[in-house]
Amino acid sequence: YGKPRYSGEVPVEKRCGRYEKAFQHFSKSDSQYAFYSLGTMYHRGNYVEQSDEKAFEYYERSANQGNPFANYEVGCFYDRGTAVVKDKEKANQYYERAYGKFQQMLDKQEDDNLLYRIGEMIYHGKGVEADVDVAKTYLEKAVSFGNKNAKYLLASIYLKEYDYEHIPEAIKWLEESEHPHACYLLG
Repeated sequence: YGKPRYSGEVPVEKRCGRYEKAFQHFSKSDSQYAFYSLGTMYHRGNYVEQSDEKAFEYYERSANQGNPFANYEVGCFYDRGTAVVKDKEKANQYYERAYGKFQQMLDKQEDDNLLYRIGEMIYHGKGVEADVDVAKTYLEKAVSFGNKNAKYLLASIYLKEYDYEHIPEAIKWLEESEHPHACYLLG
């Protein structure tokens, strides 16, 4: 956890070859996982030319097959108005589907990334009523597993709420963070 998948040990040529093989494999499949992976490749520009339109198309296909991560991504596209007309109602519908599935997944197995995602959704009111205290419960559990994203979000909540008991810990997490806005929050 926490270590980038490709931390510089693998030459770029090999990474590109892996993306090419992955792209070829995923392109032959019509599973929700292949569509989600293709959406991610287009969203990030891995092996393919970056395209929000293509990313949205693949995420939506995956979401329509029930992939909760794709539902979340489609919700984000509608929320921001990226590659589609901004539509908060549609965004919330996709977020609600994702949230429900994430909760089901978490009931089966505790996972720091699911705890973070659910906490983040509750904090921002994505697909569920916003509730800072409930969000903090999920985020604190994710932090207990060492989740870096949860540490950043929870630190920002502690600072925003002037939670003096937790501010020293929040500052430590931000100092260790690689999040681009950590320095801003520290300032």
